Amino acid sequence: LISKKKKKFFSYLRNNLKTITNTITSNQKRKWFRIRKGETLMFEYLEKLNPSQYQAATHLNGPLLIIAGAGSGKTTVLINRVAYMVDNQIPPGKILLLTFTNAAANNMKTRATKLSNPDCQYVTACTYHSFCADILRQFHTFVGLRKDFTIITPHEELEAFKLCKSELGYGKLKDFPSSKDLMKILSESC
Repeated sequence: LISKKKKKFFSYLRNNLKTITNTITSNQKRKWFRIRKGETLMFEYLEKLNPSQYQAATHLNGPLLIIAGAGSGKTTVLINRVAYMVDNQIPPGKILLLTFTNAAANNMKTRATKLSNPDCQYVTACTYHSFCADILRQFHTFVGLRKDFTIITPHEELEAFKLCKSELGYGKLKDFPSSKDLMKILSESC
């Protein structure tokens, strides 16, 4: 079913296609859209997706959980979904793309920008960790943290415990818990 808004858009597009086509260079026209079978607006970058990928990439009504195995095209779907959302007038500043590495986040944003719309460069793309750290910094008072808190790795935590034991003179005591045991005790007490 096509909503009234989409019908109005398609009607406008059919009536003004010649004008629109003349204002867009031939490369951009091929990259951004083309009309197929009279009524359907189809972005060319979506044509390479299989039906499941297409369904996921064109889902616009709320969040979507995608569970798929290795090599199934999850990254391609995410890139196409970002491009499709921006092409469907969702402001890039309201799109959040989370991944595990900064390199992957930047790569996906760059690929979406090249695939479709230059505005994709304004999508927020970052790692889960940096996003969560930003949220904690914004709302630090609600969780009892200082705004300038530092996140340390488990190795750095272990080294900090060793240093504290040494500085306080507990490092040479026989029955005093090891640094690893102290870390475990502190972790379980929170």
